[in-house]
Amino acid sequence: MRTGIPGEAVAAVFIADRDDDPQLVIDAATTIYSLTPTEARVLELIVAGRSSAEMAKRLAIAPSTLKWHTLQLFDKTGLHRRADLMRLAAAFARAAKATAALGLRAEAQKRI
Repeated sequence: MRTGIPGEAVAAVFIADRDDDPQLVIDAATTIYSLTPTEARVLELIVAGRSSAEMAKRLAIAPSTLKWHTLQLFDKTGLHRRADLMRLAAAFARAAKATAALGLRAEAQKRI
């Protein structure tokens, strides 16, 4: 949950044709947590299981810059470890699948 916004509810709805698209998870996190493009890319690489060295090389940034962006991710999400970010991404993916399943059920009921 985002800190600094007491009592304010935040929600986002994402509709897509493709199932299991990892970019949807990154897009959801980017919108909900107001991530910069670089923070979103760092999150994507963390979720993909990349090491810090791999991420810095892929992003063409210094390890200290990568650390800064990672700390920004932790601050914005209220999390403290990369494993927590991976769990957050997994929760977004589960929510997307559940939403898609509900949409399919509703569509099937309309046809009956």
